[in-house]
Amino acid sequence: MTGSSIGIIALTQRAWSDRYMSEANIVLRLARRHPVVWVTPAHHWRDTFSRLLSRTPAFLRVADALTIYTPPAYLPSTYRPAALRRWLRARRLARARWYLLRQGCERIVLYVWRPEYADALELVSHDASVYHIVDEYSFSPDDPPTSEQEARLIEAVDRLIVHSPGLQEKKGRADGMSFIPNGVDYEACASVSAEPSDLAAIPHPRVGYCGYLKRQMDWDLLTRLIDRHPDYSWVFVGALRHRDLSDLIEDLARRTNVYFLGGKTSEELMRYPQHFDVCIMPYSQDNYTRYIFPLKLHEYLASGTPTIGTPIRSLLEYEDVVLLADGVEEWTQALELAIDPASSAPEMVQSRRRVARDHDWETLADQIDVLIREAVA
Repeated sequence: MTGSSIGIIALTQRAWSDRYMSEANIVLRLARRHPVVWVTPAHHWRDTFSRLLSRTPAFLRVADALTIYTPPAYLPSTYRPAALRRWLRARRLARARWYLLRQGCERIVLYVWRPEYADALELVSHDASVYHIVDEYSFSPDDPPTSEQEARLIEAVDRLIVHSPGLQEKKGRADGMSFIPNGVDYEACASVSAEPSDLAAIPHPRVGYCGYLKRQMDWDLLTRLIDRHPDYSWVFVGALRHRDLSDLIEDLARRTNVYFLGGKTSEELMRYPQHFDVCIMPYSQDNYTRYIFPLKLHEYLASGTPTIGTPIRSLLEYEDVVLLADGVEEWTQALELAIDPASSAPEMVQSRRRVARDHDWETLADQIDVLIREAVA
């Protein structure tokens, strides 16, 4: 146990897994400071019988003072009637709060990651609230205005955290707001690790991407680069997020210089960048990607490997350590520059790692901890 009197209820739309996104990385570190209950999204009422048969405990301790709460069969989710939906959510939140009180917590912080949980502020007693925005939740390339639901939540919480410059510009408010970007487990990414077995037979130079395969990547650019540079090995490490890309992925996989290595746990994924010759972030440039902050940025930099990215908004401030390229010609030049041995000189490696070290998740968790304590006080 942490010995803290502050307990945190974490509300996301993700089930806990070994593939850590921003929320999980932050919660893991906060749980070294305070008891945390991660509330798993409730099962739909039609799946109540399956939940009855499940052996998943309601409360499961997974690390330090982090507990995963899986709502029991009698507290499902439903959309209608609205009064029943709110009542069920209130009961689920009350159980999470009850658990923290049993751990000796005297003050409760409601830590919200999605606007869909805005009504939680009205449904459970708490001493402070945080809304942490890690995405443009419309997920639209057309940049619609902030929804009324999210706008109300932004104004209602005690502390607002945004993780990209674009989000800061769009979602920011005058007071109680902090900019905290994505971070990195620096020691895990910077320490020398054995070459993954599925990478060992792939020839150099390796141009590598780590992360979900998704629509926001510029697949047209990638296809043209892959065809233009058959002497490079193009390595993609990560699970397919959007099924409508399946045919494209299958087509690229037929090329002799392209390798899709599949999904990995977060721990496994961190071992790959240091065994690439170049790390890439080939995003499309639209009104969605202007708000993202790539989780892989500081993981790449911690590895010391030369890195290239599309000039999306959040990468512009890292042009000292990331090569920015727009279009096939610029990417070709950047690839040639990155593969040159001069780009892997010790001083260049240390420059990248210096930036990553300043963004270790523990450092960022310390900043968030200060905000939480201020809000509670």
